Amino acid sequence: MNRLALFAAALGTGLLLFLAMAFPNLGFLSFVAFLPLFWMLENTPDPRLSFFGGWFGGSVFFVLLLYWLAIPVWDFGGAYRHLGIFGLLILFIIMGLFWGLFSYLANLGLRTIPVSFILFTPALWTIIEFIRIKLISPLPLGVVGYSLAPYPSLIQSAGIFGVLGISFFVLLINACLWVIFRGDMVRYPAIIILIVALAGNLGYGYLNLQKEQEKIMEVGLVQPNISQEEKWDYQRREANLEAHLGPSRALEEDVDLVVWPETSIPATPIGSQAEWGVMQDRLYFLEVPLLAGILSPQNARVHNTSLLLLQGEIRGYYHKKWLVPFGEYIPLQGLLGWVDTGFFPTTPGEEIKTFEYEGWSWATPICYEILNPGLIRRMSSNTDILFNQSNEAWFKDSIGLPILWSVGILRAVEVRRPLVKAANTGYSGWVDDLGRTRVLFPALEHYYDSMTIEATGEDSVYLRFGDFPIWPLFILSFVLSFLLGPMRKKKIDFKKYAER
Repeated sequence: MNRLALFAAALGTGLLLFLAMAFPNLGFLSFVAFLPLFWMLENTPDPRLSFFGGWFGGSVFFVLLLYWLAIPVWDFGGAYRHLGIFGLLILFIIMGLFWGLFSYLANLGLRTIPVSFILFTPALWTIIEFIRIKLISPLPLGVVGYSLAPYPSLIQSAGIFGVLGISFFVLLINACLWVIFRGDMVRYPAIIILIVALAGNLGYGYLNLQKEQEKIMEVGLVQPNISQEEKWDYQRREANLEAHLGPSRALEEDVDLVVWPETSIPATPIGSQAEWGVMQDRLYFLEVPLLAGILSPQNARVHNTSLLLLQGEIRGYYHKKWLVPFGEYIPLQGLLGWVDTGFFPTTPGEEIKTFEYEGWSWATPICYEILNPGLIRRMSSNTDILFNQSNEAWFKDSIGLPILWSVGILRAVEVRRPLVKAANTGYSGWVDDLGRTRVLFPALEHYYDSMTIEATGEDSVYLRFGDFPIWPLFILSFVLSFLLGPMRKKKIDFKKYAER
């Protein structure tokens, strides 16, 4: 088989999956995205060649999907911007290695072990995806399950298995379709598994979406739309504050809480106590509780903090625990301490703190923390709502905005908590605990509105047990795949391909 065709097939999977995850209206493409890669696996006699093909397709996928992470590096990285871009490229190539590992093991397994393609490949992919987000924990994006975020009826099982369970489902559908389309494989078992998988997932989703929800609270949300260049401009400090305060005064009579984005209070951590006093005076006349963000100094350290304020007085706070590497801190200080990224360094908080006020309780994952399902799970215990305060002005009008919104949808379903997102430039809005987008502000516009937050009031299996439920699914899939053997009328003759 022509090697160029094999690499083109792997590239096809990378491109299809990129489209499915970057553009929500194309999420359905994930159901066929892996067919080119499966074709490569079937037509590659050497597992090593499968590895390099998968590595190539995966690397292209991550470069296309996550290019927007380079925008703040280029805009604000200063003298180290080229080094930063090069570092991101290397990271994407490393992430692509996991695609190569999947392709190698899948090819090797199908050649040497009588395994069922339909069950073996979804379990193998999902386990490798699990390993990737654990080993490269600072960047747990590109998980296949996020592609189905626009379809609430298809993602309810994330409340049991997490987003990785949705990845397994997507791969299972792809594997079934591949077996059905192949003329030399037994199609009927694949058709049965396809029908059962779709009917079971859709049926479970339908039952969940029929659940009644009750009102929790009225929330006012402010999206100030301040560019990153203007955000810390000292001359614009008053105008930036008024961009938050004006809408808040318009909302305060109709809501129980007003929410501002991350670092929305324009008082610098190196400013004086008098500067903070001026801010408190301005906030005093806001009579509704305010949840706002600020860079706060404490014991010679600076924290990225969420504050609960009532007429300027602090009623609660949470310091961000999970920081952005090279954005909020430099990892491996002994080796990389010389790197100056141009960003303001912060210190992680030591504990998870939740907020309670007038009978309501909530947690505030700040920006990047929404990517961490384990952290969100711990935050969600004994709370009613999640407020995700963020500043995505860094990424301008890129595909990063819908990608991060999709992540929030899956977090809401996983822990069965409504998620309210306050972002500086968008996306802002709220998602109910069943994954339905109820309000979504237009991006890159100064916008504000009030909204009634509702929820079913239930705890999910995933909230209680974390990733544990998905492991029996993996084990059962592998056991059945070895017991059933390949669903084929005839085996692939790899020697024939090797002689070509």
